[in-house]
Amino acid sequence: MAGDSKKIETNEPRHFLETTQADPTLQGFARRSMFWRPTYLSPSAWLEHIPFAFWLIETHQPQVLVELGTHYGVSYFAFCQAVEKLGLDTRCFAVDTWKGDEQAGFYDEKIFEQVQRYNEAQYSGFSRLIRSTFDDAQAYFSDGLVDLLHIDGLHTFESVKHDFETWLPKLSSRAIVVMHDTNVRERQFGVFKFFEGLKGKYSSFEFIHGHGLGILKVGSAQNELMKRFFDVSENEVFRQGIHEVFSRLGRACADSFTASQQLERVGDLKKTMERQKKEVEDLKQSFDKVKDELNTRSKELTDAKTKLKNQVEQTSVELTACREEFGKVEKELEGRLDEIKVLNTTVAEKGEEIFKLEKLLSNRESEVISLRNQVQDRDKEFLRLKQEIEKKIKMMSDLELKAKEGDDKLAEANLCIQNRFRELATLTKMLDEKEKALGAAEKQSEEQKKEMKSLQAMLKEREDALNIVNKDLMSANKMLEEKDRALRKKGQEFERQKQKNENFRKTFSWRVTKPIRVLAKPFGSGNLKRKALNKQRDVVKNSGLFDAAWYLQQYPDVAKNGADPIEHYFQFGAEEGRNPSPNFDTKRYLRENPNLKQAYNPFYHYIVFGNIKRTSFPE
Repeated sequence: MAGDSKKIETNEPRHFLETTQADPTLQGFARRSMFWRPTYLSPSAWLEHIPFAFWLIETHQPQVLVELGTHYGVSYFAFCQAVEKLGLDTRCFAVDTWKGDEQAGFYDEKIFEQVQRYNEAQYSGFSRLIRSTFDDAQAYFSDGLVDLLHIDGLHTFESVKHDFETWLPKLSSRAIVVMHDTNVRERQFGVFKFFEGLKGKYSSFEFIHGHGLGILKVGSAQNELMKRFFDVSENEVFRQGIHEVFSRLGRACADSFTASQQLERVGDLKKTMERQKKEVEDLKQSFDKVKDELNTRSKELTDAKTKLKNQVEQTSVELTACREEFGKVEKELEGRLDEIKVLNTTVAEKGEEIFKLEKLLSNRESEVISLRNQVQDRDKEFLRLKQEIEKKIKMMSDLELKAKEGDDKLAEANLCIQNRFRELATLTKMLDEKEKALGAAEKQSEEQKKEMKSLQAMLKEREDALNIVNKDLMSANKMLEEKDRALRKKGQEFERQKQKNENFRKTFSWRVTKPIRVLAKPFGSGNLKRKALNKQRDVVKNSGLFDAAWYLQQYPDVAKNGADPIEHYFQFGAEEGRNPSPNFDTKRYLRENPNLKQAYNPFYHYIVFGNIKRTSFPE
């Protein structure tokens, strides 16, 4: 080791090494637990005090530990990790309402559920969460019972003073009190003021980093190393050396948490980028699909426009032809109307002639009637006036001849009137046919107008649909541009984060904590240990002394998870102090055989070698 001094100087904090090498008293404070890697990390200023929490548990070894104010559980689970890893018979209690306060802020039920799940999974064998106020929890503890009290509740002067004074009777003769936030003076924090007032009454030690941590020696019955720890506070050189060691170790824990958060964030960014990349691909596919659909609709619209244009042109030609034909029909109708007017005039004239002839015929008929009457009168007088009758007969013959001539003229007039009526009926029929043709033309023109309006409406609908598609296309383009900008922004942020990580690896803190990270790695061969455990498990299983049914009934969490009882006892149960049967006490056997845990399972050792206290064991 002496020949590697240059290598040590390049990897360890120089001031700490020079101090510990120069003074063996300070070097005696070093413990392997200071370099353990914490298994539970969460946002908290207590991250920088985790190495000291490990050291304090190993050095002080309290029987009962109580924490007032747990929140996320960083400090409490650091204590529990040390208790579990050191195999101490320590009972741990966390007291909190898990509702928050006006200084730390109020929070929902999720934080308590997170802390409870972790405690049940890791430390249920010796740890208990008490959800109540600090004052109400006092009733659960006897006076003089608590060896280590951590106060981290409401940080006003009055609250801290009240918590300390009300819990003071519960402290044992070897009690240590730890107070967090002794270096915070804003936001009405009064821990620093109360701690200053206690320094004159109790031996103390205070760390400045991580918002400050004050340690008080309340009980007088302390072991030698704890006495030396409080005595060192009087020596400025030793005190600064301890400050530097735990400050740098604590900073490594905080940096480790920050690095893990950054790695998680990088992972989230990668997932986000992959998701957004997929979204961009989906948008591109949607865009191509919309583009193809738009091209199809555009082609359909072009075809519809061409078809509509042809129909409009054809309709226009047909309309022009209809107008020309209508003009011809109108002119022909005007000519027919003139002819009808002439015919009406002729008919009127013929009517007057017919009226005169009818009047004349009526006069003639009257004359005939009169003559017939006269003939009858003369027939009566025929015998008497035969001669006179003959004369009259002659005269009658003349008259009949004249009447016959009148009848011929009347028949000719009737024939002429009938001919005129036939011509009038023919003209009327032609006029009706022309009117019907004109009505059909007008009806066809109205139908063509309606069809034109329908085509115009269809054209407007196609134009509106095209406008909607154009708007959708513009919206898709805009969304694609926004996604591209967001993707570029995420990429730039990823590059910046990557550069920050590279810069962090180049920092002094990262280089000087490399030996710490190396020391924190587990030692020994895992394969050999597993083979030994498998061999011991088979011996216990074949012995018939392991009560599997009792074990599952006694520990329902094992039954709930469906784990094999013997496998669970060898993997976790023995370390958690659980018993394999009602006739064997694991914790007691380990206390009676303190060196046993490093090589043997306690129940296996009891079966093979018997309940014999040993300091060394056979191979």
